[in-house]
Amino acid sequence: MRRKAPVAEITIYGRRDCHLCDEAGAAVVRAGAGLAVRITHVDVDADPILARQYGNVVPVVVVNGHRMFKVRVDPDLLRRRLLSLQQEHAEGDEA
Repeated sequence: MRRKAPVAEITIYGRRDCHLCDEAGAAVVRAGAGLAVRITHVDVDADPILARQYGNVVPVVVVNGHRMFKVRVDPDLLRRRLLSLQQEHAEGDEA
C-alpha cells in the first residue's frame, strides 16, 4: 500500500528547554491527528542565522511555507486550516 503524500508540511521553529515550544508541538500534533501532515522541528539555536532571525520570538509555526503562528498556537484554527488543505488536496485528486 502506497503511503499518502502529506497535504501539509508543518515546521516548528523553536529551541530546547522552551515550554512554549513544547506546548506548540503538542498543539500541532493534536491539530494534525488523523491527517496527512509532516511535522518538522527546527532548533533555531543550531543555526546562527536562524537564531538571529527568530531571536526570542519562538515558537514559530509555518504551514506549507507560510508563517501561521508565533509564540502561541491556536489548535482549532490550525485544525480548520489543515482540514481545508485536505479538502483542496482531495478535490485536486478528483480532477
